[in-house]
Amino acid sequence: MHLSKSNITNWLTGDRDIPLNRLLGVMNYLDDDLFRYQVAEYLCGLRLLSPEEVSIDIPQTRYIETSKEEAERKALDTKVMWIFNKKASEVTKQDIQDVEYYLQQLSEETDSQTSMQVSIHNLIRQWIINRPQGGVAYESYGQS
Repeated sequence: MHLSKSNITNWLTGDRDIPLNRLLGVMNYLDDDLFRYQVAEYLCGLRLLSPEEVSIDIPQTRYIETSKEEAERKALDTKVMWIFNKKASEVTKQDIQDVEYYLQQLSEETDSQTSMQVSIHNLIRQWIINRPQGGVAYESYGQS
């Protein structure tokens, strides 16, 4: 794009405004939907994305999130298995709270896995959309 490092640094630090043609050029070069929304927000001065939604929804980030959730749940497995094997009369209030926390972690892991599946499906759809006509490997994918 023939941009110098100092130009980009000045833009990022706010020392200079980004010329509109350069901003649109970077946006097109990056070809990233999240960045497009942020450019639109910058140009219009309107909030298009909520702060909670400003994350990069790609399989790589979803995988990291899912791995984290799985590790948090697995760290509780041994403790919960001991509780599961107790007689009902031996289960304490703390045991019940620990199992409820485990259930919460399991639910978060399941939600994370679902989000990763959606992200992967979206990526596959994007691949299909971006393929030249006649090169679609799974023509019926978008119809399922």
